[in-house]
Formats: sequence, C-alpha cells, structure tokens
Amino acid sequence: MQSELDSYDRKILALLQEDASLSSAQIAEQVGLSQSPCWRRIQRMKEEGIIRAQVTLLDRKKIGLNTQIFAQVKLNAHGRSNFTEFTEAIRGFPEVLECYVLMGAVDFYAADRCGGHRGV
Repeated sequence: MQSELDSYDRKILALLQEDASLSSAQIAEQVGLSQSPCWRRIQRMKEEGIIRAQVTLLDRKKIGLNTQIFAQVKLNAHGRSNFTEFTEAIRGFPEVLECYVLMGAVDFYAADRCGGHRGV
C-alpha cells in the first residue's frame, strides 16, 4: 500500500526533480531533516514506485539531435489487438522516446528525436 506524501516528501521530490544528483545529506539540509530520515524517505518512495528512476537529461542539440518532432497518430481500428500491434511497431523505432495512449480524437502522441540511438 502506498503511503501519503507529507510536506517533507513533496519537498524531497521537488529537489530530486530539479537535480537527481543531490546526495541525501544535501537534500536533508534543504528540507530540514537529518540525513538518515531523509534517506529512508527517499528509499521508501523508490520502493513504492513514487520515484521510478533517476536519469540524466542531455542537451539534444549538443549531441547532434537538432530536430524534435511531436506526432499525433490516429488508428483506423480501435480493438485491443490494434493497440497492441501499434505499440509493438512503435517500439521498433529507436528515435521515438515517448508514446502515450490518448482518449479522444487522437489515439497516440509520440515524441521523436531525429538521429537518436536509444529505444523506448
């Protein structure tokens, strides 16, 4: 069962969203906790899946990815197999970084980086 987030948890998450390389000691100092309780809170949020990953954000232009494309995709049919087939197909394009299923006039929204080398 997932626990409620209190003001300390929210401050910790805000700091990690800004800079995931901060140590638990640095975060603790900024939120007003000692290091051990802060570290335990971070570990709990990781275990509960609140914190899914810590990543490095790249400057796409500095690594030669000068174009970014957002595509809206409308499928001809809407059965479960059509969504599964599209999902499997889009994963075959390493340029596609993210793809979201939507409700409404558009079925999928995909973010693409031209010249990319990493899959979704």
